[in-house]
Amino acid sequence: MRDERIDGIKGLLIFSVVLGHFLELCGGVGSGVYRIIYSFHIPAFIFISGYFSPDKPKKILKKFLPFYVVFQLLYLIFDSFFIGNKNLTFGAFFTPYWHLWYIFALMLYSLLLPVISRVKGKICYFALAIAVALSLLFPLADINMYFLSIGRFFAFLPFFMLGNFCGKGKIRIPSVSFLVPFSLIFILCGKWASIKMLYGSFSYSYPREMIIRAFLILFALGWISILFRIRLPHLFCILGQNTLPIYLLHGFFQRIMLTCETKLSGDITVFLVAAAVCFSLNTLSLNMRNPLKAVDKVWKKVYNNYKNERRSIWISKKRLKKLSKK
Repeated sequence: MRDERIDGIKGLLIFSVVLGHFLELCGGVGSGVYRIIYSFHIPAFIFISGYFSPDKPKKILKKFLPFYVVFQLLYLIFDSFFIGNKNLTFGAFFTPYWHLWYIFALMLYSLLLPVISRVKGKICYFALAIAVALSLLFPLADINMYFLSIGRFFAFLPFFMLGNFCGKGKIRIPSVSFLVPFSLIFILCGKWASIKMLYGSFSYSYPREMIIRAFLILFALGWISILFRIRLPHLFCILGQNTLPIYLLHGFFQRIMLTCETKLSGDITVFLVAAAVCFSLNTLSLNMRNPLKAVDKVWKKVYNNYKNERRSIWISKKRLKKLSKK
């Protein structure tokens, strides 16, 4: 049985993702709405992913690897033909395309699950402290943070671990909803807090940015706390049932509009366009054949054929060894 509260949170978060991406079409990067969205939506999504993650990484890898490979290829082909970016190389698969970093990061997080699942008791808090330290210290490294989504992997690692611990009942979701008003003041009034700090994919430019990053982690925790303590409208529950198709496919709408140099004007227009895209993709996946199922079906067929072929080769080699001994 589905949990409507969780569906509502996921629905709000996926709408926030789409709205944030469409705000970029009207020069809304850095606006108040944009800053607020980026202050909580990805940390909360990572938290929920950790909350419902299994102990074994195989399930996550089997679910997300085919989607990552297929959509990374599709978006690179789209860019190559329509935008003119010639990045269609094997190496491009190790630098996730735009929003696909989230899928890649989840696969990396899944590799930590065998270790995280063994952490119990008060050691959970020690593990979280290490994760926060890594999140704060890693941007000191002057490297390409987009390669393997390494920057965001460390930036949001505390939220994945906290979500996993809360989901397994090892820790309760912290009751720090009172931080949300401080978060709004910090985000809206702190012009010195660069927008890049909200992305989690850049190295520090100034020493004070580590302190800013620490505040952002704390405030995102406040947003997560309040989301788990309120009930959202049923419309968000509907969206929350099919977040993956919306997440993977909405990028084509945004890129097409960007290629056609379509500029949206006004917050209400952007809001309506984002809502239309979300509910259209949701309707497609609910009432028609989900396009993602076709990807999954083809991937399984290719993988099973490969597995059977490897097995037949192994059996043939074994038989040859027996014959040679005779």
